[in-house]
Amino acid sequence: LLAGTVATFVVLVTLGLGKAIIMLVVFVLVMAVEGHVLQPLVLGKAVEIHPLIVLLGISTGAIIAGIPGALFAIPLVAFISGCIRAGELHDAAEARKNRSSESSGSDPDGRGSWFRRRRRETKLDA
Repeated sequence: LLAGTVATFVVLVTLGLGKAIIMLVVFVLVMAVEGHVLQPLVLGKAVEIHPLIVLLGISTGAIIAGIPGALFAIPLVAFISGCIRAGELHDAAEARKNRSSESSGSDPDGRGSWFRRRRRETKLDA
């Protein structure tokens, strides 16, 4: 913001009002594209989150807590996203494990893995 102000002032002094207005419009457009397009894309790739989620996270953080909220929004969103992904991976691994135990016929008494796990725990306690 400061650089744009200085650049616009220099253009105003050296080239006149018309060129200064053009400089100001270009500066505002560049800042808008950077803030609303490039920043979410770069941050999204860095933390593996969709750019729209980045934009909404920063906006929500800024609305709720101002500048600190905007600063801490992306780490918080990345943490929540990581927890969700870890839960999904855990569920998928459990489903794979359950499918493989059902298809292999390793559960002849039909009691399931809970029974085997419980039996192991009681053996360890003894």
